[in-house]
Parts: sequence; structure tokens; C-alpha cells
Amino acid sequence: MTLETMTTETAEVRCCYLDSLRVFAAFAVMVLHVASQYEYTTDVHSFDWLAMNFWDSLVRWPVSVFVMISGALFLSRDIPAKKLYTKYIFRIFTAFVFWSFFYACREYAKNGGFKGAFEQFLAGYYHMWFLYMIMGMYAVVPLVRKIAESGTLTKYFLGLAFVISLVLPEMIGIISVFSEEYGEFAVNLAG
Repeated sequence: MTLETMTTETAEVRCCYLDSLRVFAAFAVMVLHVASQYEYTTDVHSFDWLAMNFWDSLVRWPVSVFVMISGALFLSRDIPAKKLYTKYIFRIFTAFVFWSFFYACREYAKNGGFKGAFEQFLAGYYHMWFLYMIMGMYAVVPLVRKIAESGTLTKYFLGLAFVISLVLPEMIGIISVFSEEYGEFAVNLAG
């Protein structure tokens, strides 16, 4: 395969706007981490905190963009479930295990407790939550693809998601405010 053929095939498969979104989102994630690094230890009334809060607020969008990019790429192609699990999810899982082991060793060296290191290994470092989310998202791609193919299923799914993620939590919050008897139950149910 020549370079010219490779370039033509790659150009047909890649979407330039998705690549551009990835670059901007990656940059925004870096800005977010830099801006929020000292936000909790800085005086809230200072100019530094206002500046950090401004940049932190400005770049809260990249995770949503990464999720939408993944959805656009995975839902538009028919990827067999076996390949999805053995290639994509397995890669993320191995990266998680490697870095989680690294952070667990660091935890063990710092505090000397095996239990804390083991918990650190299972949970991953605080910023590794994204890997759990991506693995879960990739795992449900076959189901979501079937839902997206049917207009009726899409409407049911969106309605159910609306009720579970917005209506029920709001109802639980209202019950907890106005009812002493059911308030504690509602708060425990909400988490």
C-alpha cells in the first residue's frame, strides 16, 4: 500500500471536525485541571479564586464532547460485540489496571498500608473515573444502537431517562423538604 493510497483511505474514514473537537476538548481538559488545582485552598474572596473559577467554569464542557464523539463514532458503525469487548474495552481496562497499580504502589509507599493501597487499586486515582465511565458506555453500545435505530424505542428511552434522572430525584427532594416522616426515607433513598 502506498502512502498516497493510505492517505486517501484514511481521509475517507476520518472526520476532520471530530478530530478538531478532540483537540479542543483535550486542551479544555488541561485548562480545567490547571484552573481547579488550587481552587479549594485559595481564599474565595481573592482575585486568584475568581480567575480560577472563571476558567474552571469556562471549560466544563469537554467530557460531554468526548462522550458525544464516542457516540458518533460507535453508533454510526456496526461493531460486533465481541470486538467491542475484546479490543476497545480491554484496552481501556488494561490501561486502568496499569495506572491503578502505579497509583496503588505510590499509596503503599506513602502510607505503608496494604489495605489502603488495595482500595486505591480498585477505585483508581480520582481522575480515573473517566475510564470507568467509558468502559460502561462502550459496554452498552449494542443496546443503545438498537434503541437509536428505532424511533419508538428512542422516545421510550428518553422518556424513561427523563423520569429517572430528573423527575424522581426532584420528587424525593420535595418530599424530604415537606415531610418529616418520609423525609429521612427520601434522603436515604436519594443517596
